[in-house]
Amino acid sequence: MSSSAKIDRRFDILRTAVSIVIALIIAFILILLATDKPFDAIGGFIVGPFQNLRRFGDLVGYWIPLVFTGVSVCIMHSSGQASMIMEGAFMTGAFLGQIVCLQIMIPVLGQIAAVLTAGIVGGILAFIPAIMKYRWNANEVVSSIMLNNVLTNVILFLVNNFFKDSKQGSNQTPRLPEEMLIPKVIDNINIHYGLFIAIAVLVFGYFFLFKSKWGYAIRMCGRNMDFARYSGMAVGAVILYSQIIGGIVAGIGGATFQLGMLDRYTNTSVINYGWDGIVVAMLANYNPLSVLLSAFFIAYIKKGSDVMQSIASIPTQVSMIVQAILIILIASKLFLEGWRHRAIVKNAERELAKEGN
Repeated sequence: MSSSAKIDRRFDILRTAVSIVIALIIAFILILLATDKPFDAIGGFIVGPFQNLRRFGDLVGYWIPLVFTGVSVCIMHSSGQASMIMEGAFMTGAFLGQIVCLQIMIPVLGQIAAVLTAGIVGGILAFIPAIMKYRWNANEVVSSIMLNNVLTNVILFLVNNFFKDSKQGSNQTPRLPEEMLIPKVIDNINIHYGLFIAIAVLVFGYFFLFKSKWGYAIRMCGRNMDFARYSGMAVGAVILYSQIIGGIVAGIGGATFQLGMLDRYTNTSVINYGWDGIVVAMLANYNPLSVLLSAFFIAYIKKGSDVMQSIASIPTQVSMIVQAILIILIASKLFLEGWRHRAIVKNAERELAKEGN
């Protein structure tokens, strides 16, 4: 690794670490202002997720879907395309996971069919904004967000009119029997065998992006699309398959989450995991292997916020504040850029001094 690459890597780590510290400090200030038991609340936020096995299981339960959406974003955005379809693919995957299992009430076979169906449909959904970008230069951010909105309402329509449990007043599907759910690793703890699918996705994402020619093409297109095109790469094909694979991962994640954590589908239970995946991928610097830790951190603040709410009645929106600040700081290209510039200058001066000697 060149010295400039090492500086850039240290800079990314430093900027992420400082962003996390600033976000947590602001969150703690808000906690101090919001409750008369600030130290209990902060203590619950920091150590609460690890105080017993049930809470830690909830943390892992949050971590699993964030791995899927985080890796999905890493693959999709590494190509230079800022599609937001991972939210819709995850939500649709969760819905299809429930519906397919309701139709195929055969243990194992039903779950496999549900996960595969969710993955295929997730890939098809991600293909739509990608082909619109490739053929008609449609802005992928706008088209994917609009498609997410369409999917939300289509699924709500289907639940209300075709799959609603008539015994329930709210919009939700019938309950799946326990044998159709992904089994728990530990009884009554929210750690299910989808954990191992998530780990497999992490490994796949890393080797695909950083150890394969297809991943190399994706990263080259993301860094400089014109250079990739003049180098002979089929840029259009790279964009399409990067988005499709990312959509497949998000769709599988939705089905895995639904069958591992829930026995009914409701729209409110599966929202925002795609958006959270963007934060996870940004913290990981779009490296699927680093998603392991960044997803754990986001899951940790989510569960910490839950514990804090139970202790001091502080809204769980504190975790959303932390995530928003992280996005603002990490996305700010000039944040701590002065440190990076000075490090590069000093390194150049040292190199020149060595050559002079």
